[in-house]
Amino acid sequence: MSTAGGIKVGTFVVIMAAVFAYISQRKEVVLLGRTVSTDTVQKALAVVVVTVLAIVMALLLLTIVEDLPFVSLMLEVVGALSTTGITHGLTAELSVPSQCVLIVLMFMGRVGPLTLVYSLATRTRSRVRYPEMEIQIG
Repeated sequence: MSTAGGIKVGTFVVIMAAVFAYISQRKEVVLLGRTVSTDTVQKALAVVVVTVLAIVMALLLLTIVEDLPFVSLMLEVVGALSTTGITHGLTAELSVPSQCVLIVLMFMGRVGPLTLVYSLATRTRSRVRYPEMEIQIG
């Protein structure tokens, strides 16, 4: 498996299977007659959340700094993060802070959002186990 690329087809399929399992009130996520581990579902969810947060934060910064159409800025951000090279050709016209945001997104897209978060996070194993609780969702 590669670390780069963000949300791949496999990640999307695992998330959709987890949603379907929840809707059909199953305890296990099943794909092609095999159970998907909880760890895999959590990693897929983490990739999606980190990627979406990166897109939202970058779009927020670019819309504050730049006076350009939102759709064009969104295309620049998603193109930078997905490392596809898709652009409206606005990168050269952007201010230096906006270009720095795109550089960070390109680096994040190349390294992979989950790999980047893992490398920046400090790992501390806690020997404390907290009791479970139910939280109202939805």
